[in-house]
Amino acid sequence: METSLLSKLSVATSFQRGLVNNPHEWLRLVDAEGAAVVVQGGILTTGQTPSERQIRDLATWLFEAGHDVLETNSLASIWSGGEFLSEKASGVLAVSISQIRGDYIIWFRPEVVKTVAWGGDPNKPMESGAGRLHPRKSFDLWKQLVRQQSKPWTSAEVESALGFRASIQTLVLKAAEERAELTDRLEAANKELESFSYSISHDLRAPFRHIVGFAELLSDKEKGLDQKSRHYIETIRGAAISAGRLVDDLLHFSQLGRSQLLKSNVDVAKIVNELRHSLRTETEGRNIEWQVGALPIGYGDPAMLRQVLQNLLHNAIKYTAPRDPAIITISGHEDANSTTYIVADNGVGFEMKYVDKLFGVFQRLHRAEEFEGTGIGLALAKRILDRHGGSISAEGKVGAGASLTFTLPRPKDLKKRSS
Repeated sequence: METSLLSKLSVATSFQRGLVNNPHEWLRLVDAEGAAVVVQGGILTTGQTPSERQIRDLATWLFEAGHDVLETNSLASIWSGGEFLSEKASGVLAVSISQIRGDYIIWFRPEVVKTVAWGGDPNKPMESGAGRLHPRKSFDLWKQLVRQQSKPWTSAEVESALGFRASIQTLVLKAAEERAELTDRLEAANKELESFSYSISHDLRAPFRHIVGFAELLSDKEKGLDQKSRHYIETIRGAAISAGRLVDDLLHFSQLGRSQLLKSNVDVAKIVNELRHSLRTETEGRNIEWQVGALPIGYGDPAMLRQVLQNLLHNAIKYTAPRDPAIITISGHEDANSTTYIVADNGVGFEMKYVDKLFGVFQRLHRAEEFEGTGIGLALAKRILDRHGGSISAEGKVGAGASLTFTLPRPKDLKKRSS
């Protein structure tokens, strides 16, 4: 039965899913009524089992108590939480499948009410007479009910569980080796792609700049051009500038994988003030209300985090173009483990069903004719934050603005202070 089950698990997408897809063999392996597999906090079950919360509590107790293997037909007698599981899990046979996490395969047996026949009440004292003991006078059948116990696990069933555990660990190790090999191949392919995109982007910069330069020279030299011809030249110039920006963004994106992170404390408030000053050409003539709160000190590569903030502020300025006034709010907070920053606006917003596309390369949620851009800015920000071990998320509503939140890990020795 174990061989049959393992052959099915070896071709499954994961051994956990393979177990659930073959419940009969999984349960029959140790003659159980229910079973669960707990891996990295995820729980899959079959048959009669306690709730997921109860199984998670049980796995936590097993791990904290150091149980590599646990076999009991009365869980309530060794764990205080067992009495609440007795209906479906008086008996538990659990085997650990990880040395560093609380990952277990657990089988369950329900409570069995046993009737034990005795030759009289064993709690009734024997009577003595004439200096010697006499047998009990009454041999009426006495019945004792034993609850919160299951049918005991046999030594063969325990050995079967241990052997199955060893086979599962072999499967997991093999899958890990295959993933490691695939990861190495993917990393090599990614490096080749990054090198290719870097080379192409770098080589394309000069031609686009030449197109812009010669279009401007032609416009300046030929004073007698009619309006339509000048429109053609300006169109060429504008298209070359847009293509050049795209190439620059691609070059920057491809360089991220090559750049080394130089982490240090980052004065985010100072960067925001500098960016507001440098973005004045984009905000000139507009009514923008900046609401900047106290921003905590961050920790990361200053140049890369500056790029993240620049992209988020640029987006907020761009998508609030129809608003008067445009309101852009920048805030932050920190806790023991992370530092969080939020850039919110009252712009055009977006539909949340498309939020997953927001951080993809070349993904746009608005038409290019409405809002200029290359579609790389937020993908660049996400990649930077991924390299920092952080995260970025977005919330929005059409016509009601958007809010982008990014979080950075916080070193234990970084003192809490805001600028």
